[in-house]
Amino acid sequence: MTSLKEIAERESRDELTDYTVYKTLAERGRNGKTKEVFHKLSQMEKGHFDFWNRYLDGKQVTPKISKVYLVFLLRYIMGATFAIKWLEGQESITIKKYESYRSMIPEEDREAFDRMIEDEKEHEAYFASQV
Repeated sequence: MTSLKEIAERESRDELTDYTVYKTLAERGRNGKTKEVFHKLSQMEKGHFDFWNRYLDGKQVTPKISKVYLVFLLRYIMGATFAIKWLEGQESITIKKYESYRSMIPEEDREAFDRMIEDEKEHEAYFASQV
């Protein structure tokens, strides 16, 4: 069985990667409202990274740079709509994973964990509204 620490390492890396993607999209965006939304999403992902990071006992993780480049490559080659649809699918996967981890989360962290799931649902809804 996978330990909470192993899950936290994997998920903190994913959240840090998503933070990097959204932060970069916000920095490179041309539309003021879109920049604002991606900035907000990046801050939420940073909070999710911080949540998982507390279970790592000081271990450092780095973002998956290949995923960051993949998103921008998809956006460049296939267009923004395709990239947004792909991001929506990623959020859906994250929600399912998080819901499966719920019983492993210590009781004192459940409220924050549930908020994190709601954040991910908000991200998914945002991306769905953009296509």
